[in-house]
Amino acid sequence: MFVNPFHEPTRARNRVSDIGEWWWGWRGYDNSGRLCVEYLCDRTRKWLYDGWNIVRSVHDDGCATETSDYVWGADLSGTMDGAGGVGGLLAVRRGGVWHFPLYEANGNITAYISEAGAVSATYAYGSFGETVAHTGQDFLHRFGTKPYNGELGTYTYIYREYSPTLGRWLSEDPILEQGGFNLYSYCGNEPVGNFDFLGMVNLFQGCCNGNRYNKLSKCCRDGVTYDRFQKVETNVRICSMRGLDCNSVFHRWIEIGSKSIDFNTDGNVLFSAGQVNCPTKYAETQYTEIKECYNYKLFGCIYDVKKFENSVLRQMDNLNDKTFYYGIALRYPGVTCKYFGIPTINYVVPYRNCITFVNDIIEQALRESLSRR
Repeated sequence: MFVNPFHEPTRARNRVSDIGEWWWGWRGYDNSGRLCVEYLCDRTRKWLYDGWNIVRSVHDDGCATETSDYVWGADLSGTMDGAGGVGGLLAVRRGGVWHFPLYEANGNITAYISEAGAVSATYAYGSFGETVAHTGQDFLHRFGTKPYNGELGTYTYIYREYSPTLGRWLSEDPILEQGGFNLYSYCGNEPVGNFDFLGMVNLFQGCCNGNRYNKLSKCCRDGVTYDRFQKVETNVRICSMRGLDCNSVFHRWIEIGSKSIDFNTDGNVLFSAGQVNCPTKYAETQYTEIKECYNYKLFGCIYDVKKFENSVLRQMDNLNDKTFYYGIALRYPGVTCKYFGIPTINYVVPYRNCITFVNDIIEQALRESLSRR
């Protein structure tokens, strides 16, 4: 007899009347991790398996012993156990009488019909598998064609117990965080389109352009995998020229491929005009000795690199050879702006200098390239 490491020790609680009582018991598992015996109060249950499907159960309540036999066929996968036996139970012999289960499309048993054609039992389930209506006998297999424990109110799946009342497993996922951050969830809380009869599906394993990758540490964008915690270089370069003191920035501009753009101001800071130049003269060969450039980096799993680069190029085309006027206040249509009573020149975007001009382009490109996936 072995203890299954994937199952928690059993301590059952159930209401037998208006007063809650604690029921203590223990369970035994075989070397494959299958539940083969359960003792709860004065009741004993034993199970015999073919693979993961129960073929015989013995229930001894201290007064009488009931033996049931189970016949299995292909489950929803079209094989004997590809879907964990869901939808594969063909018949049950109980008390010398054969009963045949009826299913709905998801492999949940909704009724049993006896060999005489009479309805032996009916079941109706809620969203999480809880029984909302039941008539007739109590059969072992119900929701998901899984064994139901009436005392615990749980279904015994292969590696752990499922509580339809709580809508979750009672023990952790066997593969821990590889099955999702929530160790007690089922199929990432998307059971309609997924199934995981062993509890061993790695929700973080993906396929990108034919190559497997870990979704927890990487992402896939347009057939390329990116590290979630590492920035990637773009083709957008931020260039600067240092001042004479080597600490201040004399000028800054953007380059991408053969294109470049900058913003130059004229006169005083408050009212002078500024001219956008594309390309900027500072990208020319004679300035290569005194300029410093670096490729702008961003997180490839958060931003779309191509969209980022295309946004910068688009802004270059839209801003090319435009003159902007800037000052303390921003002029709105129909409103005359004044500073200390002096009418200012009409202006549209308050670019203050070459640095804020570059920052505005980068920030706009980041907003447009933010990934929605």
